[in-house]
Formats: sequence, structure tokens, C-alpha cells
Amino acid sequence: MSFKFPDFEEVRSCIESISDEKYRTAFKYLYLVAGRVSEVCGEYSPFPRNVIRCDFEGEEAILFAVRTARRKRNIYRPVALPIQYEPWVSDVADYIEKTPKGEHPFVLTKKTPYKYETNVRYLQLEAKKIFSEFEWTIPEYTITKEKTSQDENILANVVFELRNRGQLSFELKPPPTESVKTKQHDKKLTSDPLRYIRAIELLRKYQFNPIDLSIYGGWKSSTVSTGIPSFIERYFSLDTIEPNKSYLKMLAEIYFKKLLIK
Repeated sequence: MSFKFPDFEEVRSCIESISDEKYRTAFKYLYLVAGRVSEVCGEYSPFPRNVIRCDFEGEEAILFAVRTARRKRNIYRPVALPIQYEPWVSDVADYIEKTPKGEHPFVLTKKTPYKYETNVRYLQLEAKKIFSEFEWTIPEYTITKEKTSQDENILANVVFELRNRGQLSFELKPPPTESVKTKQHDKKLTSDPLRYIRAIELLRKYQFNPIDLSIYGGWKSSTVSTGIPSFIERYFSLDTIEPNKSYLKMLAEIYFKKLLIK
């Protein structure tokens, strides 16, 4: 490989080097929960109620009830971490718990009105700075694009505006599409790969299996082959308005003992 991909310790070292507490804690949370940026400082960001202090057979732990992004339902996943074995977890929990009621813990910009998109962009920009010496490879993938000309795009915008005004009652046929392949390429490391680096750490260091990973990271069965019948797997992602402590703790018990190593 011609690029440098960070190992787990290098990622942690980069995060520890951040001087601003708010950014440093945001990245710690992002990494620990194998999260997406929107689960940290976007639409799915945590609140004090998402921090559950509990124990597993006497082992003190903090369970983050992470509201999972990119799911159609209101799904929380359990990320339970032992206090004595994970050095970051207490600092992160304390920081989130002291957030004033109704506010977000990781507001990274003073711009008003508050916008999720702006907050997410600030975190992504910081990631480019702290991981500037690293790169990662994006495998080949295919995207579907609308096959339209510039004139057709202008027409589509006009039609959209007329329909919004109630001045257009008929529907136009959707434009034709085409599949476009993007070749494998290297890219500067940003916040996105941290989710996958954490997943690899869980698989290698803590010997997680696909079931553990699906519960911990919120991956759907379509992306992680668990080998569990679908009628059982449905209970891994129940739709709940608020985090259900007993339900989430029950799921976390499946993997928790594997985390009791330093």
C-alpha cells in the first residue's frame, strides 16, 4: 500500500491531542460508539437521558443509548463500556450529563440559528486536520445518476416550483437513469472511516462476532450476516420513543464480557 492507514492506537492518540475539550470529547464519543457524525452532533445527537449508569454482574459500566441514524424507525442501540477497562468512557459520560436541559452537548459553532448541517460540517473539517497524515482506500462502488442534460435540469426545477405553487396538476415521467462506476481510490482520512476502524478493533482485539457487531454498531442484517433467524433478529432493533434501559441492557449483556480486557 502506498498510503498510511492508522491503527487503533494512532487514532486514539490523534483524538487525545485535540486541545479543545468539546471537539476532543465529540471525537471520543464518535469513536467509542462506532458512530456516524449525525449521531454525535447532528439530528441523532445524544442527551443526558442517553447516558445510563449500570453494572453487569457487579462490573460498573456506562451504557450509551445511541439513536441510530439511517434507520426508518426510532431505534436505539446499546453501547455498554466497562468503566475500569475503557479510559475514555467516564469523561464522555460526565461531559454529556452536564449538558443543560434542551441543549445539545456538542454544539461546535456559535452561528445562529442552530443547524445540524453546520455542526456536522465543523466536525468533519476538524477531522481533516487531526488525521491529515493518514489516508484510507475507498473500494469500487456504483451509483445511479439521472441521465439529464442541463436544459432538462432547468425544466425540472421550473416544474418543481410550479407544482409547489399549485399551478401544475399533472406528473412528468421521471428522467432516465444510468449506473456510473467509481474506481477504487485513496482518500484523506476524515470522520467517516472511524466507524469502521472501531469495528475492526472490536473484531480483532475484543473478538466480537457478527451478532455482537450488529447490536453494538447498529448494522442491519443486510450488511452484517449474523446467521440468526429474522424473527429473532427483529428484537435487536425495536422502535422505542425513549431509551428502554432494561431492554438495552439485556442486549448489551450478549457482548459485554468480551470488553473486560485492557
